[in-house]
Amino acid sequence: MFKDLKNIIYDKKFKVTIFKNKIKINNYKEILIFEESQILVNTEEYLVKVKGENLTIICLLENELLIEGKIKTVEFG
Repeated sequence: MFKDLKNIIYDKKFKVTIFKNKIKINNYKEILIFEESQILVNTEEYLVKVKGENLTIICLLENELLIEGKIKTVEFG
């Protein structure tokens, strides 16, 4: 049980969770573009482009990012 918990806590895999008007990105490397209409985030595996209106970063941690606004599209490249 504790081994599974440790794996969850120290998980370094890229993960995106989409909520209503919010998107959470885990294990990102850097924010490349931060504008009101788009945010571009670099991860180990992908570039994640979030497009929308009134986009803002409401939580910024070492390995977690929470974006809020009217999200129109999320692209992976």
